[in-house]
Amino acid sequence: MSEETIHDNERAEWDENEARAALEARIAARLSTLNEATLRRLDELTIAAETPPATPPAAPDTVSRRQFLTTVAVGGVALVASNAATALLALDRGADGGESRARTELLPQLTRLRDLLALYERLEKVPLDSLVRAGISAVGLVLRALRQGANLLNAGIELVDMALAQVEAALATLREGTELVEGVVDNLIQRVTSLWALLSEVTGVAIPIAEAVGAFFSNILEKIPFGVGAKIKQIIEWLQELVASLPEGLANIKARLLAPLRTEWVDTDSSESLEVRLLSPLRANVLGPGRQMIAEIENLASQWETQLEKPVQNALEERAAIRAQISAYRRQYRI
Repeated sequence: MSEETIHDNERAEWDENEARAALEARIAARLSTLNEATLRRLDELTIAAETPPATPPAAPDTVSRRQFLTTVAVGGVALVASNAATALLALDRGADGGESRARTELLPQLTRLRDLLALYERLEKVPLDSLVRAGISAVGLVLRALRQGANLLNAGIELVDMALAQVEAALATLREGTELVEGVVDNLIQRVTSLWALLSEVTGVAIPIAEAVGAFFSNILEKIPFGVGAKIKQIIEWLQELVASLPEGLANIKARLLAPLRTEWVDTDSSESLEVRLLSPLRANVLGPGRQMIAEIENLASQWETQLEKPVQNALEERAAIRAQISAYRRQYRI
């Protein structure tokens, strides 16, 4: 073989090495963008590379490092660890030892990535989305029912509040009437007492007022020279009975009507009054807490919708869209 032929062969081998180095550089630059499909193909190739062929290969470089890297680069958008790319760049070009080093350094990385991918697939099979949807729906139904109940409760509270206002207005009127009647009764009692004192002074005998009235009129009738008729005597008897019934009647009105009415209904200072026993407790222990509970239910329902229900629904819809993209990608690349 002539020297010129030897130089031509060396130049051709040099050009081939340069082209292979440029190709490997381009492939290595794309390793950080490899996709899941390429990762799986790489995994298959490395598994096949671990099992020696049944018959010796036709040539020592049947699956050369260039073919290995070219196969890895096909399909192009998956994530491979950067230290795996560093290991490929450090291979001895064109040497069997380089392919052995590639298998030694890449296989553990690929195995870990494959196991991690399997775990992600197992995680995705957990029916979390359906459980979250069911829980969100169930709690939403409860909160909506609570909100409707709160609206009904609020309407009832408003009715009770109006009724209490009417009762309070009626009590104010009753209080004024009670004070008026008490004044009239006290005035009558005072006048009857004064009358009895006057009759005792006139007759000169301290006897009950009914007898004093009878003695007074009898004394008057005796002094009339021509006497009086039967009707006059009947009127005098009625007046005597009326005056005689006044003290007991007025005492009964005051003791059995006005005193209980004041103590149990209209006296705001009495611990037995309607205001203390019913109206104030209703406002303090029923209407106030009821309105507070309604406000808390409304606040809870509003926060549930804005801070949990709607964000979760949006997240679930986004996950569903991503799943659809993954399914389309798998169909496209037959993964």
